[in-house]
Amino acid sequence: MKRVRSLRAAMAGALGLALARPPQAAAQALDAGILQALVDRAAPRSTLILRRGSYYGSLVVWKSLTILAEGGTILVARPDTKGSTLSVLADDVAVIGLAVRGSGSSLRDLDAGIAVRGNRVRLDACSIEGATFGIRLDDCVGGSVLSCRVRGKSSLPFAERGDGIRVTLGRDCLVEGADIASVCDGIYLDGSTRPRILNSRVSDGRYGLHVMYGSLAEVEGLKTHRLVVGAMIMGTKGARLTENSFAEGREARSSGLTLFASEDCVCAQNLVSGNTTGLSLDGAKDCSLRGNTVSGNARGIFVEGASPGTRVYGNSFIDNAVQVGGAGELRSIAWTDAGKGNYWDDYRGYDLDGNGIGDAPYRRGRSFAALCARTSLLGAFFGSPLQRISAGLDPEAEIVDPAPLAREPREE
Repeated sequence: MKRVRSLRAAMAGALGLALARPPQAAAQALDAGILQALVDRAAPRSTLILRRGSYYGSLVVWKSLTILAEGGTILVARPDTKGSTLSVLADDVAVIGLAVRGSGSSLRDLDAGIAVRGNRVRLDACSIEGATFGIRLDDCVGGSVLSCRVRGKSSLPFAERGDGIRVTLGRDCLVEGADIASVCDGIYLDGSTRPRILNSRVSDGRYGLHVMYGSLAEVEGLKTHRLVVGAMIMGTKGARLTENSFAEGREARSSGLTLFASEDCVCAQNLVSGNTTGLSLDGAKDCSLRGNTVSGNARGIFVEGASPGTRVYGNSFIDNAVQVGGAGELRSIAWTDAGKGNYWDDYRGYDLDGNGIGDAPYRRGRSFAALCARTSLLGAFFGSPLQRISAGLDPEAEIVDPAPLAREPREE
């Protein structure tokens, strides 16, 4: 307690002139060198309280500290700033309640509002606006980003924006309660092991979640909307995505959830709606997609290439214009588990024995255009309900699901 009081007294002395002015004058810009001096003088593992005000410049934390910012404490990058605005280089640092505005402008150098290289660093209730990248964690162990807000540069195209939160070669890092908008990728995990993404929101960007070349990611409670892709899982092993929402995709190429060249991933109890493509599989090996609701998409599930060992079962495909699309190998996928498949709302078969399983398989019909080419009179029904049920009427249609559910899983 004496240490905290002494630091506050030292700070009051450093800011004596500003603190003696009226409130409106006290809010005037101060040099961030004041904060750097306080950090440099603080004893390791002590708590440093930053008084309310706008500080212009950059700050480097090179020792273990807890930095507690009072409401209205803002670190503002100068117009000529190069690099990151706040750099945390030490282990066991906590930064709480700090607002950061701006950063250097280099995408190549990954200039960020807050850049972290230490282990066990905690960022709590921080706000970053107008930075090239919001928050970066590089080669960190046990880092945590809690209840942080990131707003990027909405006026720029995706290619000229940085990411909201980027974790590179991280281990056991946590992002929880993040609110991210107007960036390129909301949360980008590159080569990271056991990251956890919990109860966060991403909007207005390219990818909501982008996982590359990592392993054992856990994603739960993530909500994305107005993105090109809600979640892109690439070259990843053992990811678990549960109880997320990937909705309202933007652009004609939008996808809710994509598994590309990934292994042993589980996608369960997610809501995927309002996208061009709901679920997309391309080279997904030994993955499991179960209990998801895929609704209101132009295509429910899109398959490219082979996905050997992957199981798709217990899902509900509802109100999708086309339920199954793509030229991939449907037979490489197991569409049932323990004799139960998926619910398809356009299934036209019966369940005469009442066991909850359709008596005939669910088939993917040839395109309506192909049928019209063989029977020209069908062209008069283009766009009609007949087009929607044509798959069930085509005797040469490809079997997708040999044991379709007669009712939605939640109704059983």
